[in-house]
Amino acid sequence: MKIRALLLVSAMIFSASVSAQGVSGLGYYQLDDDDIAVGALVGSFGYRYQANDVVSFVPEIRGGFGVKDDNFLGAKVKLKGLVGAALRAEFAVSAPVYVFASTSYTHYKFKASVSGVGSASASDEEFGFGGGIGFNVAEEGSIELSYEKLDEIGVIGASLRFNF
Repeated sequence: MKIRALLLVSAMIFSASVSAQGVSGLGYYQLDDDDIAVGALVGSFGYRYQANDVVSFVPEIRGGFGVKDDNFLGAKVKLKGLVGAALRAEFAVSAPVYVFASTSYTHYKFKASVSGVGSASASDEEFGFGGGIGFNVAEEGSIELSYEKLDEIGVIGASLRFNF
């Protein structure tokens, strides 16, 4: 029984990998809660598995670093970095347009510092969900706008995606 299950899983993985397409991205994400808004440059890498002509699934990994800081109660707040993983479901709406929904897990690290006093760091992990819209500008790439909610943090993003 175990051998049959192993063979079935291997066949599914092999057939999925045959129809997989690599995808990478580079984007700007604005992380915003009620008091602090910081910006990040984020890269991603994943594989698109085409379920049918309309639906595809994209597991991906993400990583990034802060590029825009904020001030809160006299402290300078920086995003030191973030790493995460996501699973996206993409739905073709028309030839150049698609929408997507995603669920993600992200670990991020912040640093707050007050000049002449010192600094403190904090990190956290959050599950999130979100969605967006993409525009295929060429066979090799697209432009995306997205929104994701990570617990109390709202994330607005604009990205370039590349197929390979």
